[in-house]
Amino acid sequence: MNSKFLLFLIIYILVSAGNCFANNSDDQNIRLIDTVVVVQQKEFHLRQVPRFEFDSLRAIHFVPPSEPITDMETIQKILGPEYDIIYDISTAYGDSCYYIKEFRRNNKFRLLIQETDGLKGYYPRERIMLYYGGNSSDQAFFTDTGDDAYNPAYSVTSADKRFRITGLHTGQESADLRIEWRGAKQQYEVLCDDLWEIIEQIPYEANIGRREFIFSPFWVDNTLYFRVGYSVDEEDWAGEYNFIAITMPSKK
Repeated sequence: MNSKFLLFLIIYILVSAGNCFANNSDDQNIRLIDTVVVVQQKEFHLRQVPRFEFDSLRAIHFVPPSEPITDMETIQKILGPEYDIIYDISTAYGDSCYYIKEFRRNNKFRLLIQETDGLKGYYPRERIMLYYGGNSSDQAFFTDTGDDAYNPAYSVTSADKRFRITGLHTGQESADLRIEWRGAKQQYEVLCDDLWEIIEQIPYEANIGRREFIFSPFWVDNTLYFRVGYSVDEEDWAGEYNFIAITMPSKK
């Protein structure tokens, strides 16, 4: 075989293999970032991770929220006679839209809801009622206690209950997200009241900036993983996404 042809063949094979690898890698342009950032006098270990790592861990640790129930009669049956829900109903656009005015758990608590743009849904496993507040922002409460709650789509608690992230849609194409941990009194305390203060400290060359929404959050021990992007719709993969891991401080 001609030596020049052999050399050309070897180079062609190497280049083709490289192109094949690049074209099949979702992470070819990721520059991995591994750094410590300080927020509110606490140190967080921050990483941008490749998608294959995220997906492999997600398959094991991610637990999606329960499917929200949007029919008020069904919700009332699930909650039972201990609860009274006073609401208005509108069918102006074909589907029934419910506007909760008052929510009572007999002999326990009573909530008067002053402003609402309609029910988003009841999450039976989490025992959370989620509805639209002003400007279509998220408002939520625990049906067991009446205490303020969060949107389960943005929220998850670690397996050992030490850490959790909670979030609510602001109604302004963004979500307010905070990280909490269980303190000495076994009550959750704020560890970081704005997740974006951590994310924004990823070095500029990582080309991430602020993405506004997180998706598929899950914990592995004391490390929080999530996908971050611009779109409010998790099924919209048209935008640019990054995969982040944040390890919590070992102590206050």
